[in-house]
This record gives sequence, structure tokens and C-alpha cells, in this order.
Amino acid sequence: MRRDWRRSATGATCSLPCYLRGRLGVFGLVVVRQRNRIRREHDRSEALLLNILPQEVAAELKEKGNADAKHFDSVSILFSDFKGFTQLSEQVTPAELVAELNTCFKAFDGIMEKYRIEKIKTIGDAYMAAGGLPDPQYGSPADVVRAALEMQEFMRAHKVEREAQGKPYFEMRVGIHSGPVVAGIVGVKKFSYDIWGDTVNTASRMESSGEVGEVNISEATYALVKEQAGSLFDFTPRGKVQAKGKGEMEMYFVSNACALSLASSLLRSRSYVGSQAPPNQATRTRSGGCGQIPLVRLRIAPRRYSSYSKLIRT
Repeated sequence: MRRDWRRSATGATCSLPCYLRGRLGVFGLVVVRQRNRIRREHDRSEALLLNILPQEVAAELKEKGNADAKHFDSVSILFSDFKGFTQLSEQVTPAELVAELNTCFKAFDGIMEKYRIEKIKTIGDAYMAAGGLPDPQYGSPADVVRAALEMQEFMRAHKVEREAQGKPYFEMRVGIHSGPVVAGIVGVKKFSYDIWGDTVNTASRMESSGEVGEVNISEATYALVKEQAGSLFDFTPRGKVQAKGKGEMEMYFVSNACALSLASSLLRSRSYVGSQAPPNQATRTRSGGCGQIPLVRLRIAPRRYSSYSKLIRT
């Protein structure tokens, strides 16, 4: 006996349009859900692609199927490397070593994102990033120096935490050099955005010729930063330093002028500790754009580590 499609579940008759509206409603709901699922998958794929390639390069790759290599006249390249990585790797398990590397590199990634500097890659315990590409208006030489100083500040804060836990820790050298490079992607499998040129080699020499806890920059980077934001930094000339494969090169250690001013203020405030208490909020002015710097007791200095602790836990 044929089923009467005109009869509803309650026994009342239903016209053909009513019946179709019900079916179309179910079909429309399925379509909407499927479309949302496709959109979520597309967004996830886009996010993964942008984790591998800069946005401009990813767009060109999707449009043309390839991305042309481009020449950049002035890029500031940052290299970092951990001291005693091999020795530390013998003291901890492979899993602990990778976890510690991940903690540091995650913090560095956050710093690069803050200053819109392009992370290029990691090679073992080395970290490489570049400012001024793929969009030259972002990641100025001064921003790259700021990022390097924050990396060293993070490492000092992280060292304090590791020492308090009785665990081994990394110490780091950082080097920066500025100059022309060619940037692009090569290959068709597991490709990545990379840079080439003598500037890259020289930046690597700045790192290897530096010292633990310092940011070592070349004469080329010094000239650019001095012109852009020289009042924000203190430079310590090192004279001509022998660089492997490069001969003698002029190098400079750079530090944050305001941070040094604050450190000096804190050291001078030690005379107040245990004797006459200082005013609750005294300030001093440093020439060169540092502005008013709070003069506070040394006992509250560890608060500066709190923001970096959040980076470690995320």
C-alpha cells in the first residue's frame, strides 16, 4: 500500500508545498553545517600556511603556483646561539632538552611578532630572524636590536627561574648585521621561506664573535641604528675583532640606554635599604629620550620577570 505523503504525523493532510518546505529546510540545514565545516577547515589550512610562509609570499604562491625570489637592499639579520648546548644535552633527557628549546623559541617567536620581524628558521639551537622583509616598512634595524635585547632579558629571567629550581640553563649570544639579501622559497616539497647572501654569513659571524649575554652588532648595523634611534641605546665599541672567514671587523656591543639608567638608579638606591627609607616614588630624567624613570627599591626588581614567566607557561 502506497504511503500517503499528504498525511502528516498527526494524521492531518499536508499540501505539497508544506511537504517540500520541510524537506528543503532539512536540506538547507545540512548545507549550512557543511559550509561552516569547510570554512573552518579552510581557516585552519590558511593559519598553517601563514605559520610557514609570510602572508605576501603565501598569497603569491596560491595565485601563481610559485613565488619569485626577491632582492632586498637593506635587511637586518639576527642570529642567536646557546652556549654549552652540547654539554647541557648530556645532562638532561632528549625530551627535556627539546622542551627547554621549545620554551625559549616560543618566547622568541612572541618577541618577533611584537616587532613584526620575520622568523626565518631554527637550526638546532640556533635561531634566525630578519627585519625589513618581506615588507621593508616593518622590522627596522632599531626594532631588530630591541628584539635582541628582549631576547637576552628573557634568557636572564629564565636563568633565574631555572637556578631556583636547581635545573641547568642556557646562556645565549646574539649577533646582528645589516645588508642586502635575496629572499624566497625553493623546492616543491617541505618548502620554507629562506634568505641568501653574504649578509647572512656576516650576521652569523657577529653571533659567533660575540659574548654570552651581549648583543653584538656590525658597523653597518651600528650606523643605521645610530641614525634611526641612537639616543635609545648605549654602544660599546669593541674595535676590530677577528671574524672567522671575514678578517677583522668593527663590532659594537649594544644595550638599552633606559635599562642601564634604571639599573644605575636602583644601585644608587641601595643606600636607602636598611636605613632611611626613600620617597615612595622618586624620578630622574635621562637625556636622549628616556624620559622619567622610576627610582624604586631593589627588593621589587624581580617583578620584571613576571611577564616573561607568562611566556614560559604559554
